[in-house]
Amino acid sequence: MRAIEVARVCVWTADLPAVVPHHDALEADIDELLSHGGRNRAGYGEQTLTRLHQLAGSHWKRFFSEIRRVISDVVATSPAPVDQGTVHLRAWASRLRRDGDYSKRYLRLSALHNHSPAFLSAVYYLRVPPGVREGDGGTFFVNPFPHSLASPQPGMVIPPREGRVVVFPSWLMHGPALLDDPASQLPRLVIAVDAHLLPR
Repeated sequence: MRAIEVARVCVWTADLPAVVPHHDALEADIDELLSHGGRNRAGYGEQTLTRLHQLAGSHWKRFFSEIRRVISDVVATSPAPVDQGTVHLRAWASRLRRDGDYSKRYLRLSALHNHSPAFLSAVYYLRVPPGVREGDGGTFFVNPFPHSLASPQPGMVIPPREGRVVVFPSWLMHGPALLDDPASQLPRLVIAVDAHLLPR
């Protein structure tokens, strides 16, 4: 008897050192949106509207250029066929505080979700509280093939690191790993990106 693997899900990570020098400028724009009418009131925590891809600053051009490069690398190395088309990016930011009052509404909206109908999604860690424990503030990915014999693990957490992006299939269920460390008073700030494939 032999076992044959029939499916596998990949999640890709990459460090973006070219973006790190622009973190302060990126965060300043996000703060401006959150403070002056650019907040998504239906979102959880402190979330901007899906407008970041419309911003014209040079720091945003650098950010999206790097994100496009990583997505292109993922597509180029993937064995799965991808139809030809134009990749359109949409992005927003989420700031989560350990002392935030997210309650049941937060859990419903963010604990487990996906980004369909995009084909690839990304989480970029812009700010991570210093000294967080392994996995705190990262992203939890749910095992899409749970089975007591073959896949007992419920999922895994990708640890956060400032300047790192995590790219994943948009249908994959995921959520933020909350900041449980009582010493972590600073927020976790991420930029979320969805890549949509528009037919030519």
